[in-house]
Amino acid sequence: MTFYQYTKVKNYQYTTIEKGHLYNRGLLSFPSAFTSGYSFNDTVYVDIFEPSGKDNWSAIILAHSWMESKNGITEWFARELAKNGYGTYLIHLPYHIKRTNKKYKSGSLFITPDVDRSVDAYRQAVIDIMSLCDWLEGREEIVKDSIGMVGISLGALILNTVMGLDNRIRPGISILGGGNIHYIFVRGLATLPQIIYGMLHGLRIRDYRKVSKDYIHYLKKVRKAGDVEGVHCPWKWFLIDPLTYAHLNQPR
Repeated sequence: MTFYQYTKVKNYQYTTIEKGHLYNRGLLSFPSAFTSGYSFNDTVYVDIFEPSGKDNWSAIILAHSWMESKNGITEWFARELAKNGYGTYLIHLPYHIKRTNKKYKSGSLFITPDVDRSVDAYRQAVIDIMSLCDWLEGREEIVKDSIGMVGISLGALILNTVMGLDNRIRPGISILGGGNIHYIFVRGLATLPQIIYGMLHGLRIRDYRKVSKDYIHYLKKVRKAGDVEGVHCPWKWFLIDPLTYAHLNQPR
């Protein structure tokens, strides 16, 4: 759809880090097809763990949780999957790990009171994953039509959105993730500082309830139309919600 259209990346850079007995480690980098205006954020990094001693393997993209840092639980998943013969590709989400600088904690700029920037960060993450799929498709070592994905928490939300948009990702495992981002945001403890900020700037419970009603009406229109294109979207963040694309992600 138009909101997620992007120009395909051409200059991918791959560096071998280590060759091991069970798997080989590498780092892929490429310019994001969606620019945020933060130079430290607009290069995408992917930690790669590919099985050694194999000619072909299935690919699994991994998307980590919000504010995860280097050597987090998702990297453990990547290593374990590689030991079991899968090629694993851990993408650093916008403003996380290598995509931030010393002034900021990993992920702290992804979800902020600036709604437009937060939506754009999510949008950038989706586009970056589709750009990674472009690169994976060109790898002779990867079994054709074998790309899968695992997402944790924030990564799981992004996974479900991506799978509704890009059918190259066949199986997906969503851990601690679902849909209805507005509800999750309003009721979640992790986003309490943002809710307090909104209250201090005039937002009230009735405003959040109105948005929830708007989303129900929007989803009904999207389902009736069978697609997102052509349906008026009253709030920008409806375009990042996994539920918006759930009907396009069946039966996967």
